[in-house]
Amino acid sequence: MNGLKILNEYFDKIFVITLHRSADRHEKINKHLASVDFEYFYGVDKLDLTMEDLIRTNVYDPKKAKKMHRNSKEMYLGQVACSLSHRKLYHHILEKGYEKVLVMEDDMVPVSYGDEVFLNIIKELPSDWELVYWGYYLNEVVTGKMKLTQVYYSILSALRIIKWTPKQVANLYPKPYSAHLRKAGFHNTTHAYAVNRPVLQKLIDEQTPVAYPADSLLTQLILSGQINAFITMPKIFEQEIFMEGGSKVSYLSG
Repeated sequence: MNGLKILNEYFDKIFVITLHRSADRHEKINKHLASVDFEYFYGVDKLDLTMEDLIRTNVYDPKKAKKMHRNSKEMYLGQVACSLSHRKLYHHILEKGYEKVLVMEDDMVPVSYGDEVFLNIIKELPSDWELVYWGYYLNEVVTGKMKLTQVYYSILSALRIIKWTPKQVANLYPKPYSAHLRKAGFHNTTHAYAVNRPVLQKLIDEQTPVAYPADSLLTQLILSGQINAFITMPKIFEQEIFMEGGSKVSYLSG
């Protein structure tokens, strides 16, 4: 078994977004990815930012952020820093000419699966995929109750009581695709996802100026049908915050 090393055979590059001050996480990552050829990518630290400067220089647009958030909330400083970190990496990937890249954050934890699972996921991916969640949280299994909720949301959407459009409501939950893939819906977290080169400019344009938390940016484009996105079945990476005994500290957005 090659385990996670198989990922190097498919992706041009594997990055782990981190900060210089989160060195305590690097020891864990080095163990988790001991068999993987990966590179740390140092993001934007909220300690180096002020909200006043971000707004003044139009790096962050609080009005757009409030408009796009389904509960009309502005972003906090850590969220802006995290979003800037991901956007900075998108630019870097374009500049380096990579085609298929796996992006992870320094609080991800691999779930152990055999080679066959990785190979099947890769084999089942269509040639025109743009984004794939290899780790995610929320709406992992669609239940009957969730389907009823979706009908309720569709009514509210038609009446313009909620911000979601009918199309966004229709794309809310993952849909069947293949044995090891589902068409992505509304999912949280950006601790492990893959991007294909064609999607990068879409992500950069939508996030300039910053108006979305990093995971909400992906959700926005998925629900509106602008990108061809999938989730893996099963998911391959968990986020430490959701694991028993895991650290609840997030350097990137906390």
